[in-house]
Amino acid sequence: MTRSAPQRNVRRGLCPWVCVIVCGVILPPAIRAQPRPPARATDRQGSTPQRAALQRQSDRRLLVNRVAVQAHGVARYESRRLILYTDIPQEQAESLPKLMDRAYDAWISYCGELPPDRERSEFQMTGYLMSDQERFRAAGLLPDNLPDFEHGRHRGQEFWMNDQGSDYYRAHLLLHEGTHCFTTAVDRDLTRSVWFFEGIAEYFATHRGPLEGPPVFGVWPDQRTAFPLLGRIKLLEEHRARADTLSMIQVARQSPEGYDRPDAYAWAWALVHFLAEFPETRDSFRQIVQGVVRGESHAPLDQLLSDERRQRLWRWYIADLCHGYDLARSLPSAKDFKLRQDVGQEVSVAANRGWQSTGVPLQAGQAYRITARGRVELASQPRPWISEPAGVSIRYHEGLPLGRLIGRYWPIDPGSILDPETISIGVEEIYSPSEDGILFVRVNDFWNEMSDNSGEYAVTVNRDK
Repeated sequence: MTRSAPQRNVRRGLCPWVCVIVCGVILPPAIRAQPRPPARATDRQGSTPQRAALQRQSDRRLLVNRVAVQAHGVARYESRRLILYTDIPQEQAESLPKLMDRAYDAWISYCGELPPDRERSEFQMTGYLMSDQERFRAAGLLPDNLPDFEHGRHRGQEFWMNDQGSDYYRAHLLLHEGTHCFTTAVDRDLTRSVWFFEGIAEYFATHRGPLEGPPVFGVWPDQRTAFPLLGRIKLLEEHRARADTLSMIQVARQSPEGYDRPDAYAWAWALVHFLAEFPETRDSFRQIVQGVVRGESHAPLDQLLSDERRQRLWRWYIADLCHGYDLARSLPSAKDFKLRQDVGQEVSVAANRGWQSTGVPLQAGQAYRITARGRVELASQPRPWISEPAGVSIRYHEGLPLGRLIGRYWPIDPGSILDPETISIGVEEIYSPSEDGILFVRVNDFWNEMSDNSGEYAVTVNRDK
């Protein structure tokens, strides 16, 4: 894959925010007027408003004459959840509706069932996948009032998308737009939490399969070649190299207009993946998602981002992420922040996990001697690759030998702005922190090669006299 291809395909966002605002435009005769959203009831004393029974927005899709559009070279493929009109070859198109059905099952499993609409109709979408826009315009399938787009745009239970340069990215964009149709089926105003709606669409669109087996949604890309033209991780790595990373709050505050840039999508996706997969937030985020999709308050999203320890964990996540990164294995867990008051006690550091706490509260200005012993196995093929705490200088990661014991410091002050930096420890190192805090350590290895490691080091932290 050339460098230019993914850059070209992520030059602008997938579906700019204006695609979801349809109020105030005159719709062509083929599209019925959008209904007003359900009213909200208020009590007579003026207390907190009570939401009326929520309903899914009524189905207002184009009424298409199948025979007429076939004359323009547009074929129709249908499944339970998707009617797809397209002019791409049959072998590329016919599997896509079934893929959307599998995605719908994943949405229901994660987000919960959608409420019924007024007509009690079954939820189904219509997609227009175009290699030649003019053919669709001539067939009456591309409304004149639909703003221009480079990749995709959705409106209600319909979406329009241009064909993409790889089978994977075509399916990815289709799933992204389909996720928008589902998550905005009740409340179509994405502008309040645009990071969430774009991030959750990217989260479900990032999938594996079906060639490798049943499709799996919400995956983290393990290697670039398996996700052709998906440049999200590359964009984040470039921001990191420029020391231009965003905090969680900054990601959430990206303006709706900013989503004409691929960077905004990359940050929104990274944040949703963080909240959805980190064990500490996994359950609460899922509950919040279910409420937002039902049309309830967005306030819990903001509350989830306000935790100061979580904001720092996000910075560690951004500092390390790459293809093959396993968030649950790599970040400290809640138990890692429990302190003990004694020094000199050995701590086991597993080679197949990321950052692990030494458990010792360190004091600012005090020098500490960190020592390590033991052996670990970093690979078993083609032969066992054994390392001790100094590391093996045959191969390097982040400028340090594989297998070397490294550290990262966590200040206890929640307001600290100390950036996550790597401390080279090896067999022994003297370290004097500038702030009170906790030392975390790990066995240096590539994040996507850590899961098959075995063994552990014994690490001791003592005051240096």
